[in-house]
Amino acid sequence: MLHLNVILIGPSAKSPTIASLETVGIKSSNVNLTCLVDYDYYCPEYLSWHFKNNPEPLPENSLKFKVEEKDTYSKCKKEFMLSIFNVTESDEGTYSCHWHCEYENTTKAAIDLKVSNPQPTGRNLSVIKSNNICRIFSILSLNVYIMVN
Repeated sequence: MLHLNVILIGPSAKSPTIASLETVGIKSSNVNLTCLVDYDYYCPEYLSWHFKNNPEPLPENSLKFKVEEKDTYSKCKKEFMLSIFNVTESDEGTYSCHWHCEYENTTKAAIDLKVSNPQPTGRNLSVIKSNNICRIFSILSLNVYIMVN
């Protein structure tokens, strides 16, 4: 009787990759940063997220951060995601996902997070018509004058 063992080995693991070098987060919202990571039989041994070149990794599960690995379409790739909750100006800066392997050099990919204030949405407009001039004003105290025929 012949026994055949099949082992699925993906391509050699490479450095993590990112979709965009910069992400904009709205103040007080939640932001997700994602690296796409290759896996092979030995590597990576572990993954970590870092902020502003700090050698200490970010916590994996806290009130501010959550780190997750998610499966993708490929058995040899995973998404390595960092969620940042209630974003503030102090969260602005460079985040990097690090790929650690005993047999390879540690590699990383970096994403710059910019934090912006929320944009006003939907204005309550009021219109006052007087002597062929229509004055439109909003809750933002922006005055616009339009000539009416």
